[in-house]
Amino acid sequence: MDKDQNKQIPKARRKPQPYKVGFAKPPLETRFQKGQSGNPSGRPKGKRNMATILKSVSNETLVITENGERKTITKLEASFKQLVNKAASGDHASIKLLIQVMNVMEQEQETGVVKHTNSEADMRTLRNLQQRMLARAGHMQSTNNEGGDK
Repeated sequence: MDKDQNKQIPKARRKPQPYKVGFAKPPLETRFQKGQSGNPSGRPKGKRNMATILKSVSNETLVITENGERKTITKLEASFKQLVNKAASGDHASIKLLIQVMNVMEQEQETGVVKHTNSEADMRTLRNLQQRMLARAGHMQSTNNEGGDK
């Protein structure tokens, strides 16, 4: 059966032509059927992202005993209490983290916007990107001017 005859026969009645199975050529019987999804169940509905989960877990409450009194506080409050207590006891990592958190909170109170501090590596990357963009813009402008303004 040649190609011209094969075009005249409807696809449903055509016999699949044998071919060599290999890279990017899976066996015909293992291919997805037309109209069938490769992921039939899809993403579960209502799946929460990390930020939503963190907010939810941070707002859960727990009961603590402080100065002989039982109090109900959120896990976020408990975390900050532990951070401050560790920093007060001299834990250097806690002191550093507490100072960073306090700086962010002060910036937010003063300006209403949180400024993110960039590391030296981040700043080098940004400067490099800026130089490349300026060089590209200069190159594009010079090629546009070479065409001549008439």
